[in-house]
Amino acid sequence: MKHRAKFEMGAESIIGGIAGATLTALYFFTRSGKKPSDAGAAGKIVLPPAYSMVDYTLFSDRVITDTKTYYPDELLDLSQATYWGFDVENSTDQDVTCELIGGSRDIPASAGPIASGAVATIGKGLTLPIATDIWMPYLGIRVSYKTSPTSGKLRITGWVQEGLF
Repeated sequence: MKHRAKFEMGAESIIGGIAGATLTALYFFTRSGKKPSDAGAAGKIVLPPAYSMVDYTLFSDRVITDTKTYYPDELLDLSQATYWGFDVENSTDQDVTCELIGGSRDIPASAGPIASGAVATIGKGLTLPIATDIWMPYLGIRVSYKTSPTSGKLRITGWVQEGLF
C-alpha cells in the first residue's frame, strides 16, 4: 500500500540547520558583507519545489513457514525518485535471503534479478535497512529461507523520495 506525504524544505533548513523551516529566497552577500538590494533580482536565488516521500509495503507481517521464493505485493515506482531504500524486519527464527529485483513494469511476479551480488542475508530477529543506488523503473525484493521458519513474521517496507533533493 502506497502512502504519500509532502515535506517542505528550504535553504535555511539545509544551511542554517533550522528543522522544518521554509525559505523562499537565499541571498548572496557582496564582498563588503552587505546584502544586495531587495529591489533588484541580482543575488536572489529561487529554491526548487518541495519533495515528497512515498512509503510502500512489500511484505506486510507475512508468516512464511517454507523455503519457497516469495515476491513482494508491490514494487517501488522509481520514475520520479531521487533516493530510495528498504527496511527489512525479520522476526522469524531463521535468516532470510533478500534479493533485489526489478523490471520495466509494475508487475512483481515478472520482475527479475537486476545485478549480480544484489543479495543480502538478514539474520533472525533483526531489523536492518537495505540501501542501494541501483535504478530500474520498478524495484523490489524477493525473499527466501534456506531453512523453514517455525515462528515469527516478515515485514519489508520501502520508501522513495521524489523531488530535486
